[in-house]
Amino acid sequence: LDLLSVPLSILAFGGLVYGLSSVGAIVEGGQAGRGALIVLTVGVVGLLLFVWRQLARGRKGQALLDLRPLAIPNFTISLVVLVCLCGALFGALNTLPLYLQGSVLATALVTGLVLLPGGLLEGFLSPFAGRIFDRHGPRPLVIPGVALTMGSLFWLSAVNEHTSIGLLITIHITFSIGLAATYTPLLTTALSSLPKRLYSHGSAIMSTLQQLAGATGTAVMITIYSRVAAAARAGGASGPAAFAMGARSAFLVSAVVAGVALVVSLFVTRHPKGPS
Repeated sequence: LDLLSVPLSILAFGGLVYGLSSVGAIVEGGQAGRGALIVLTVGVVGLLLFVWRQLARGRKGQALLDLRPLAIPNFTISLVVLVCLCGALFGALNTLPLYLQGSVLATALVTGLVLLPGGLLEGFLSPFAGRIFDRHGPRPLVIPGVALTMGSLFWLSAVNEHTSIGLLITIHITFSIGLAATYTPLLTTALSSLPKRLYSHGSAIMSTLQQLAGATGTAVMITIYSRVAAAARAGGASGPAAFAMGARSAFLVSAVVAGVALVVSLFVTRHPKGPS
């Protein structure tokens, strides 16, 4: 246990998560924004020092978090796709309930029911995705799955205050099918690309970066949603119309991020057995 790496990891990842989740406050400025910016800066500096420390100790096999998994191309490629998907996923799934209640004027109960079928279907399809992965590898699942996720987000970017609940359920189901075909195969592909001695470090890297991506995606999309809606209200739009404009903008950015994931996913390959 490297006692210096522990506080550096707290400063790095704690500062980054807090700072990135406070993007809206940073954009707006004020005392709260300045405080969040300071914490984010501390997190960035802490991350640089943490990485430097791990690289230095990694040469002796004494790193708290060994970064050597990032030198394995298939792990890094799968990780990039996962990070992009997490940012788009958390951003979209946090914006969708706000849009449903603010623009479509659905109740909290209806909002939950809209999201229920997609969640159930994703859980139902995941074992079948695992069987296909075992037989054919990640590419027949990951590439169509990411494309389906991206397409559903672009579809969401065309919603307005008059969009029907039935159509929103259909879009969310499509989105969930894409995730079912993508998420677990990517995790398995990334870890199977590593030698066994690096499994724990690779898993820790993935978990940490997914949380950072989720915090960033949520903060950025909610900030876009809020600021675009506020600008539309200032321009004379009604409340539901303004919230719909904010949601469209946030969904569009999420779709673009998913598009980056789609491009990178073309380079994912199968490694049935990690290097020794």
